[in-house]
Amino acid sequence: EDSEIVCFQVRGLGESDWDVDIGADSMLQDALNAVSVFDSMTENIETLFVGYSLGCFVSMQLLSHCWMTNVKCDNVLLVNGMYKSEHMVPRFKLFTSLLGINVQPHLNTCDVPITLLHAQHDTLIYPQESIELHQACRSIGRRCQLIICDGDHNKYRLSDETKSILRQL
Repeated sequence: EDSEIVCFQVRGLGESDWDVDIGADSMLQDALNAVSVFDSMTENIETLFVGYSLGCFVSMQLLSHCWMTNVKCDNVLLVNGMYKSEHMVPRFKLFTSLLGINVQPHLNTCDVPITLLHAQHDTLIYPQESIELHQACRSIGRRCQLIICDGDHNKYRLSDETKSILRQL
């Protein structure tokens, strides 16, 4: 099946040359800009948002603000992501605290189904983050699926069954 893919890195991370006061607001602006590019490339197609690590927060924050765009998201896949940022290495916990990163406020803003994929040996953002996010979704009646796979934060392996589930998103 044909696909259109828009991939982006928020300003101020990686090899970015941008001088930016990085935080939740600038991440939202970057996500909205990326979605506007996607919107200009497509016309009313099924859309899957995918977030990895910090990108999970960016994806959930974007879902909360999709009403500001013409793009309708049908599913979201969050890989090795965070919820309240309580179960992670101390430097990540400090980073997320300073930037105001917390997925919890974005859970009730829409009803897009969530698939959580987390590596069982992730020692940067522990699987407990995804487990608690899954529990929070279930407690409010939001459709959410949790898949624990083999591997760690940066390298994980997907079983044939998991690949099959992901293909259906």
